[in-house]
Parts: sequence; C-alpha cells; structure tokens
Amino acid sequence: MNKYWQGFVFVSAVLLSLFVALPAAQAHGGGAISVQPAVAAAGSEIQLTGSELEAGSELVITLSGLSYQAELGTVTVSSEESFQETFKLPADTKPGVYQIQATSEDGDTYTTEITVEAAGASTDESVHAAEPSAEPMQLDRSRSGLEWGVILAALVISGGVGLALIR
Repeated sequence: MNKYWQGFVFVSAVLLSLFVALPAAQAHGGGAISVQPAVAAAGSEIQLTGSELEAGSELVITLSGLSYQAELGTVTVSSEESFQETFKLPADTKPGVYQIQATSEDGDTYTTEITVEAAGASTDESVHAAEPSAEPMQLDRSRSGLEWGVILAALVISGGVGLALIR
C-alpha cells in the first residue's frame, strides 16, 4: 500500500471519528439543577430547581451517597424548559455529602451536591462526614444506544486504521 493511500485512510478515519463523536458530545450541554439550601438536616424539605432542560421530559430525582440511595420523587419539565419542586429528605439519611441526581427517560443525568446534617441539627454547626466502610459503592454504568454506537464506531475505525498501517 503506498504512502498516499495510507495518509488518505488515516485522515478519513480522523474526520469520520470527529463527525460521529462531536454531535454526541454537544448534545448533552446546557441543562443544570441546583438545590436550596445547600446544607439541610435529614427529614427537612429542600427546593430543587432545574433549567435549560428538555420541555415535557420526566425526571426521576434520587439522593445518592457512598452506601445510601433513595428516590425522592419525579418532576416534569415545564414548557419553559425548567422546573422548581420541593422534596423531603428521608429522615434516615446519615450526615454527609450526597449527590442529588435528576435522570431523564433517555438516560441524561443532571447532578448537584447537598450536605446532609443529623436530624434536628442546626445548619450553622459543622458537618461530619459519614464513616468510611468496606462496602462497595454502587455506580450506574449503563450506556445509551448512542454512546455504544460511538464506542463501536471508534473501535471499527481504530481497527481499520491499524490494519491499514500494518500492510
């Protein structure tokens, strides 16, 4: 195989991978959620706000920590691409730093952090993190069809370029 053909294959593979991967990377920009107050006691109410989200989509709201996960409820995004909803933290939530996740039906996840204090604690007191444990952390590692398609395309292109360079 001559050097011009190898160069053509390499440049084509790079352009194709950018063409496939770039729209997928840009599709997940914009949306955000926030929580008030940022420090709350277990069992208290929090206000969750979302903006720049897909109108009409339903989001499942969860509270996740190292060894704790609870579903707080669901919310539907308004036609203005936002929502504002009040949720109650579970009373059995141990003090520590947690993530609040809003996950859409198609797998998009928006995240913010909240510090949970013991029930009845004042928000002015110092927060003590939960004790470390040997229990494995459960991570959601599911992938959407688009992500698997991008991964597969990158593997095929890499394999093709590798074969072309070997010859």
